[in-house]
Amino acid sequence: MIFTPENTLPHKPPMLLIHRITAYNIENETIEAQVDISPKSLFYDTQQNGVPAYIALEYMAQTVGCFAGIHDLTQIPPQKPKVGFVLGTRKWHTTVKFLSSGTYTIKAKTLFFDEEIASFDITLYDDQGKSLCQAVLNAYRPQDLKRFKEEHA
Repeated sequence: MIFTPENTLPHKPPMLLIHRITAYNIENETIEAQVDISPKSLFYDTQQNGVPAYIALEYMAQTVGCFAGIHDLTQIPPQKPKVGFVLGTRKWHTTVKFLSSGTYTIKAKTLFFDEEIASFDITLYDDQGKSLCQAVLNAYRPQDLKRFKEEHA
């Protein structure tokens, strides 16, 4: 199976922001994805000629969502990718205020991953390989989404 953001994430356009999964390794718990930014991109600010750098957190979240989706789809039997929630981020650092038009690569390494809680070390790079945004992202994926919604309505 070829893994794509469309088949590993529960997102639908226009909130499906990641364009490609370029590499992943379930055993090493890593994933790499790309996003193409242009004036047509959601969140693009024409006055600033780019997407605000804090939107990189969503690119990062969707990248780790792709990793979790691949994990689900490679189980025996395969499972439908589950919905996850960002709990928070630590160590957020950016060297830019906006991400201009271009292709950006997001690389994530799992720090911790179980059935419900995960933590990832993530970096977003420009097309020259320069690190622009870094964070540790923490996420939660309830095993029973319906029950979770009922309990937290």
